[in-house]
Amino acid sequence: MGSTYGNVTLLGVTPDQVQAVAPRPAHLAADGDAVVVFAAVDDEGAARSGRALSESLGCLAVGVAVYDDDILSVDVHDHGRLVGSLTVPDPQ
Repeated sequence: MGSTYGNVTLLGVTPDQVQAVAPRPAHLAADGDAVVVFAAVDDEGAARSGRALSESLGCLAVGVAVYDDDILSVDVHDHGRLVGSLTVPDPQ
């Protein structure tokens, strides 16, 4: 069994804005107007916090998760609305 982990990258926000609404526990990394959230809730096989963070902050969120080192999942939310999703390999 491999590793399972995830993170959410938020665009157009500051670390202070994200810190106020990020799930706990979480670590943040910032570069320019992008903030990456490493939250415990996103390490359960899906980047679950992306939609809520995107909606709360009114921004674009890219959630990336890897399940069991075999499946890559990417979800893109714009102001809380899912605008793109991809899973590789497709589990079906």
